Amino acid sequence: MSVVRVTRGYLEKITHQLNGSYDRGWYDACAVMMRKLIETLIIDVFEEQGMASKIQRPTGDFVQLDALVGRVAGQASWNLSRTTKQALSDVKKLGDNSAHGRRFAAHRGDIDGLRVGFRAAVQELIDLGGLGSGH
Repeated sequence: MSVVRVTRGYLEKITHQLNGSYDRGWYDACAVMMRKLIETLIIDVFEEQGMASKIQRPTGDFVQLDALVGRVAGQASWNLSRTTKQALSDVKKLGDNSAHGRRFAAHRGDIDGLRVGFRAAVQELIDLGGLGSGH
């Protein structure tokens, strides 16, 4: 995914694994990596905005992805698009099913159906966090 190039090395590595698993037909692995990228980007955005405490428990651990999605979507001043808000929820659901659904096996169509929204969400989070251009 070209929008992740020249961001941060760990984001590029996640994306490399995501793309590699898709290319090899490992769609559950791809869905889990999509979920991981979204989770990582949300945390990065809050950290870059100096607002990490809004997504941390009193112990300092970050809240789970469902809460992260709710909190990033609830930041009215960030004005996330409807496409991004929906994609965050959809990627979480697919990633959860792929990671935890004993009888669930993701198919190419599951991933393909999320591609446009996923790309839009990744781009929007990178822009919001100022994570692009090698920052």
